[in-house]
Amino acid sequence: MDDDATASWRALGTYLRRCPGATAFVLSGDRILTRHLGLRSSRRWPIKIARFDARWIRYELRRKGG
Repeated sequence: MDDDATASWRALGTYLRRCPGATAFVLSGDRILTRHLGLRSSRRWPIKIARFDARWIRYELRRKGG
C-alpha cells in the first residue's frame, strides 16, 4: 500500500471529524484505504465504472456528545 495514499485518507478523516453534523459522501475503489478514515459508514452503494469496482460511501458525522 502506498504511504502517500494512506496519509491522504487519514488526513481526510481528520478533516471530516472537524465537521460535526455534516454528511460526507466518498467515492472509493479500495476498501483497505477507506479504513484509514477512521469513520464508520452509514451506507454503501456498490457501483461499477467500466471494469472498475467502486463504492459510494456515506458518513454521517455526529455532533460532539451525540
